[in-house]
Amino acid sequence: MVVCPYYLRENERFVVCEWVVDGVEMSLHFGEQAQKIAFQRNTCCTWGYAKRCPNAAALEAKYRAGKGKEDDGETGDLHT
Repeated sequence: MVVCPYYLRENERFVVCEWVVDGVEMSLHFGEQAQKIAFQRNTCCTWGYAKRCPNAAALEAKYRAGKGKEDDGETGDLHT
Protein backbone atom coordinates (compact mmCIF):
# COMPACT_ATOMS: atom_id res chain seq x y z
CA MET A 1 0.00 0.00 0.00
CA VAL A 2 1.39 3.39 -1.02
CA VAL A 3 1.71 5.84 1.89
CA CYS A 4 3.59 8.66 0.16
CA PRO A 5 1.25 11.67 -0.10
CA TYR A 6 2.93 12.81 -3.33
CA TYR A 7 2.07 9.63 -5.26
CA LEU A 8 -0.64 10.21 -7.86
CA ARG A 9 -1.01 7.08 -9.99
CA GLU A 10 0.79 4.24 -11.72
CA ASN A 11 0.60 1.68 -14.47
CA GLU A 12 2.65 -1.40 -15.26
CA ARG A 13 6.02 0.39 -15.64
CA PHE A 14 5.38 4.00 -14.56
CA VAL A 15 4.86 5.84 -11.28
CA VAL A 16 3.47 9.38 -11.46
CA CYS A 17 3.99 11.81 -8.59
CA GLU A 18 3.47 15.43 -7.69
CA TRP A 19 6.54 17.51 -8.52
CA VAL A 20 8.02 20.62 -6.91
CA VAL A 21 6.65 22.83 -9.68
CA ASP A 22 2.96 23.51 -9.06
CA GLY A 23 0.70 21.94 -11.67
CA VAL A 24 3.44 19.66 -13.01
CA GLU A 25 3.64 15.90 -12.52
CA MET A 26 6.78 13.75 -12.51
CA SER A 27 6.76 10.35 -14.18
CA LEU A 28 9.25 7.62 -13.28
CA HIS A 29 9.73 5.11 -16.09
CA PHE A 30 11.06 1.63 -15.31
CA GLY A 31 12.44 -0.87 -17.80
CA GLU A 32 10.57 -3.73 -16.17
CA GLN A 33 7.55 -4.02 -13.92
CA ALA A 34 9.66 -5.81 -11.30
CA GLN A 35 11.90 -2.72 -11.02
CA LYS A 36 8.88 -0.50 -10.45
CA ILE A 37 7.48 -2.82 -7.80
CA ALA A 38 10.83 -2.97 -5.98
CA PHE A 39 11.14 0.83 -6.06
CA GLN A 40 7.64 1.28 -4.67
CA ARG A 41 8.15 -1.27 -1.89
CA ASN A 42 11.35 0.46 -0.80
CA THR A 43 10.18 4.04 -1.24
CA CYS A 44 6.50 4.85 -1.83
CA CYS A 45 5.16 2.19 0.52
CA THR A 46 7.28 3.13 3.55
CA TRP A 47 6.86 5.91 6.08
CA GLY A 48 10.48 6.85 5.32
CA TYR A 49 9.60 7.91 1.77
CA ALA A 50 11.16 11.40 2.17
CA LYS A 51 14.46 9.84 3.26
CA ARG A 52 14.51 7.50 0.27
CA CYS A 53 13.13 9.63 -2.55
CA PRO A 54 14.76 12.92 -3.59
CA ASN A 55 11.46 14.17 -5.02
CA ALA A 56 9.55 13.50 -1.79
CA ALA A 57 12.34 15.17 0.20
CA ALA A 58 12.13 18.27 -2.01
CA LEU A 59 8.36 18.40 -1.63
CA GLU A 60 8.62 18.03 2.15
CA ALA A 61 11.03 20.99 2.21
CA LYS A 62 8.77 23.01 -0.09
CA TYR A 63 5.71 22.56 2.11
CA ARG A 64 7.68 23.10 5.35
CA ALA A 65 8.83 26.42 3.91
CA GLY A 66 5.19 27.34 3.24
CA LYS A 67 5.53 27.31 -0.50
CA GLY A 68 2.23 25.71 -1.30
CA LYS A 69 0.07 26.02 -4.37
CA GLU A 70 -1.05 29.57 -3.60
CA ASP A 71 2.42 30.82 -2.79
CA ASP A 72 4.24 33.30 -4.99
CA GLY A 73 7.30 31.01 -4.90
CA GLU A 74 9.71 33.74 -3.80
CA THR A 75 8.83 35.20 -0.42
CA GLY A 76 6.81 32.39 1.09
CA ASP A 77 3.86 34.78 1.43
CA LEU A 78 0.49 33.37 0.50
CA HIS A 79 -1.69 35.36 -1.85
CA THR A 80 -5.17 36.22 -0.64
